[in-house]
Amino acid sequence: MKSLTANEKFQFYRELTLPLFANRCKKGHKCLEKFEVLEFDVIHGVCGLFSTTKLTNFYMKPTLAFLFIWFAKSVEGKSYALRKFKKYQTDNKLKGFVSEMKKGTHKYAE
Repeated sequence: MKSLTANEKFQFYRELTLPLFANRCKKGHKCLEKFEVLEFDVIHGVCGLFSTTKLTNFYMKPTLAFLFIWFAKSVEGKSYALRKFKKYQTDNKLKGFVSEMKKGTHKYAE
């Protein structure tokens, strides 16, 4: 962080806020007053109706791209994601959800 310029630090903190508060962006929290709700679409896009364009928009944010790769390479990160995906798959009676998660984290962690 010390080597970043003031503008890069601002961008880092701003992008870091997006995944942390994406599910709260319409709740009127004071800490989010400086954000437009549309700024959170980069997170909602890859979490909701997924598309290659939405994934590209996600990876255009350097902080988000770094966090995803870091998470995908982490043994603990993959284990956490696998538990969450298994639960989601079971709760929603889906098939193939976990195998797609494994393919995605392997592909983007390379």
